[in-house]
This record gives sequence, structure tokens and C-alpha cells, in this order.
Amino acid sequence: MTIGVLIFSVLAFNAWVRWEVHTKVPLIDLRVVERREIWPAFGAVGIAAVLGSAASLTISNYVQTPKTFGYGFGGTVLDAGLYLIPVGIAIALGGSIMAPVIRVLGQRRASAQGGVVAAATFFWFAGNHDQPWQCVLMMVLVGVSSRTLTATKDSRFGREPSWDLPGKSGQLSLQKALRLLRNSWKLPNPG
Repeated sequence: MTIGVLIFSVLAFNAWVRWEVHTKVPLIDLRVVERREIWPAFGAVGIAAVLGSAASLTISNYVQTPKTFGYGFGGTVLDAGLYLIPVGIAIALGGSIMAPVIRVLGQRRASAQGGVVAAATFFWFAGNHDQPWQCVLMMVLVGVSSRTLTATKDSRFGREPSWDLPGKSGQLSLQKALRLLRNSWKLPNPG
């Protein structure tokens, strides 16, 4: 059964890649992702997403595990949800903090530090998880590392100089997005 699901996922992924490459307006422009300066950032963000999901599942299960098992806090579903709030706050506030950090450190160094924080968080948490503050700290660090990696990926992906070449679209700049909105709604030019 497991091997069948793995084979199906590989076939489905292959079909999705073929679809995305041949469609006029792809969900993810894979021709951009294959460029050398882009794919490592996407890979790092993918790994961070898996680690973030694993952290959320680990914390929610750990908080709800009864103390009679020798570990866990015996909390409710609400308690588990409260332990997940710090990751959301770190991700939300991290967006405004990351731009200056990336300017100072550079994209590669900031991305590497985000990965180091993610790995160090999990190694640290493996030995330090019997106090509630340790779980909260883990979720904050997971949020910081996730936001750092996402911001460096976005800054690398969004700095593509040519917006109109096929396969080199990158993300729309805020200025271009606002121009498109203004033109579609026929709003007057503010300046």
C-alpha cells in the first residue's frame, strides 16, 4: 500500500510538472524555479515548510499527551492551539523585520542562518522539552526560521529584472501590481 501511494505521488507530481510547463498561466512558473539562483531558495523553503508542519504536529500532540505516559502536559485541544500562537506571531511580525536583516546580511547569509536556526531548534528541542516555556520558545524559533527562509526566497524570486520574458516572470513588483489594479478599475493616477 505505501509503495503504491509513493508511486502514485511520483506520477501525479510528474503530471503536474508537465501541466505547469505547458500551460499559458502557470500556478508556479517552473522555468523560473529551475534557474540556479532560484531553486536552492525554493528547496530551503520546502524543507522549512516540512519542519514547520512537523513542529506543529509535535507540539500539539505533545501538549495533549497525558502525563501518565511519562511525558506530555495533559492539555486540551485549546491548550495545544495556544502553544501554536507564537509561531503565527513570529511569522506575522517577521515580515517587517526581515527586509533590513536581508539588506545587512545578504540573501545567502540570511537564508543560511534561517536554516541553521531551524536545525538548531530541533536538535535543542530533542533534549529540552519538559517545560512549557521550552515548547513556546521552539515555536517562536520555528516561526523565525520559516519567515527568514520565506523572505529570502521572496526577495531572490522577486528581483528578476525582466518581467515580460516568457519563463522569466518572477513575482510582480508591488508597483506593477498596483498599476494593474489601477488600470483594471480605471482609477486616477495618484501622482
